[in-house]
Amino acid sequence: MRHIITTIAAICLLAGCEQAVTQKTGPSSGHTRPNGARWEQPLQDTLRTLGYAPASVWLQAHKAQRRLEIMCGQQVVRAYPMVLGFDPVCDKRREGDGCTPEGEFRIRAKYPHRSWKYFLWIDYPTAESYRLHKEAKAAGKIPKEATVGGEVGIHGVPSGQDDLIREGVDWTLGCLSLTNRDVADLYPVVQVGTRIVILP
Repeated sequence: MRHIITTIAAICLLAGCEQAVTQKTGPSSGHTRPNGARWEQPLQDTLRTLGYAPASVWLQAHKAQRRLEIMCGQQVVRAYPMVLGFDPVCDKRREGDGCTPEGEFRIRAKYPHRSWKYFLWIDYPTAESYRLHKEAKAAGKIPKEATVGGEVGIHGVPSGQDDLIREGVDWTLGCLSLTNRDVADLYPVVQVGTRIVILP
């Protein structure tokens, strides 16, 4: 595992993305139903079969469970295992703290990524993010010179490194990371403006 983490750290520096590497306990692999069974049908086809339009989809991430749920109304249509920033517990307050932000956000952009397969860019920081950032500064919880950060999103892993998800390695600086197969399954369905709720 040490040589894998070293390799990814080098890729992160070359990619210029806000990423880091550490090791935690996390999820198992694969497209999963709530009961843990694997999915065989692409998400797009599942939504079509159920009569849902992509515009009705929203996302719900459970940090403690390392689980990203694809929602239509209150129905969980699909769930993927995920990993987080190297501080997977705390809410993000500043750049470089390794935390994944909590709250309600929107997808602000989506595009292929040379290192992480695809990138779904979340609109962190929001007005609420700035409020909490300033509040933490005023309380002396973060340095006065700290910045709020940004470039948080949902993405895959370096090619051939899906074991990071299977083994629960919280390796980013705050992004939500899926296997490359899962992010490719999700990417066509998510639109600019899709809502995502990130829970502790």
